[in-house]
Amino acid sequence: MQTASEHIENLISATGDYVETKSELIKYQAIDKISDAVSSMASGFVLLLAGFFFFLILSIGISILAGQWLGQMYIGFFLVAGVYALAGLLCYAFRKKWFKQPIANLLIQKFLK
Repeated sequence: MQTASEHIENLISATGDYVETKSELIKYQAIDKISDAVSSMASGFVLLLAGFFFFLILSIGISILAGQWLGQMYIGFFLVAGVYALAGLLCYAFRKKWFKQPIANLLIQKFLK
């Protein structure tokens, strides 16, 4: 039969083991969430880069085509640049609604998953 002090020692030992196991679990859960978020950002970056090159080549083609239609090549490039300037102003005006909030929500969703 165990004495009260032996029971307390066993309880303290079990509590220490529980705290150690719980801290390891939290550490592994954090690593999982961080790796998930980083891998999502990396794949998003690759897609963004591919999209950038697609739109770059497409823009050059549209600029040349518009330049041929308008009679001067540089006018086509100025026209496409103007469209991008307008798009840039719209993106700047709505940056919080279109970019900041969705990205923040995505990161929160990844970390709370």
